[in-house]
Amino acid sequence: MWQYFHTLVGEVQFPNDFQCISVAHFSLKNLRNAISMTVPLQVSITPEYETDFFRSLKRELHITSDERVKKTIYLILKVVRKSLNHSQTAQIIKAFPGVLQLIFVGSWGLNEPRKSIFHLDELVELVYLEDNMQQNRLFSTEVEALRSTLIVVKHLKLILDKLGINIFPYSVLREYQQAVQHDTA
Repeated sequence: MWQYFHTLVGEVQFPNDFQCISVAHFSLKNLRNAISMTVPLQVSITPEYETDFFRSLKRELHITSDERVKKTIYLILKVVRKSLNHSQTAQIIKAFPGVLQLIFVGSWGLNEPRKSIFHLDELVELVYLEDNMQQNRLFSTEVEALRSTLIVVKHLKLILDKLGINIFPYSVLREYQQAVQHDTA
């Protein structure tokens, strides 16, 4: 399987301590074509920026375990990934730094059904439902899922903005901004 991933995105180095996500088989025939059509990105994320990304998330989520932070990101990215088209998926795989790439493609199922997300509440609901299917749940309530989703989306948006990639529909971003403004008021 790593041959396919390597063929799609080129040389990628993953940290030795990354153990929380198991990567399943996935079919990326259309994705390979989409990657070859994407324009190479001019901006890259440095390892220091990626480390700061995880530290900041860990702090804001009030989580002490690196594994739990990665699982939280994985769960949210899994739901987001299912809503993306092949071109967007290829762009993200090509642009994300090593650990985020692995989290993004982790447990990719064969012929995963695509689920469009038009509103923030749909995203949160899908994250919560996906979490309920996990053996070791991360969230005990939908409010916890909402809080974690808002924090992860905020941090992902910073990286995606830096890379010049937009994967969230305008309505989701607008509702996200309203939720954050309402939370700070």
